[in-house]
Amino acid sequence: SESQEFSDRSQSLFPGFSGDNTRNFVTTMYIGFLDRLADSSGLTYFEAVFNTAYANGGIEGARAEAIEFGKTVLNSAEYQSKNPTNGTHVLSFYRAYLGRFPGESEFNYWVRELDAGRETVVSVITTFANSSEFSHKLNSYFVP
Repeated sequence: SESQEFSDRSQSLFPGFSGDNTRNFVTTMYIGFLDRLADSSGLTYFEAVFNTAYANGGIEGARAEAIEFGKTVLNSAEYQSKNPTNGTHVLSFYRAYLGRFPGESEFNYWVRELDAGRETVVSVITTFANSSEFSHKLNSYFVP
């Protein structure tokens, strides 16, 4: 399940977002991928995107949008400017999708899979987004 420590830390850092679950969700995705808060326009844009996805498709709509968000960020100039490695990708996916850091064996497994070409960054994003751990996170943010 989502790390209570991560959740508590997020709430302590961003108390102004305590009443808006979609904004909290978008914020955790930004921090996970880009190590920063969403700028105002990005936050507003993705809040609307995720609210619409949830309104139209429920949790599965939000999940599909989270996969698209990850693919968009991976291809962004900002993310690419960090010269990401497979290790960087794995850390980002754990932080963004699962709200935690991976254990050593988890980290090593996914890096090996990417290095060997058995997985792609998109297939790993899809796996994380379809995990029960991410489903729990989505439910905690989107289901009233």
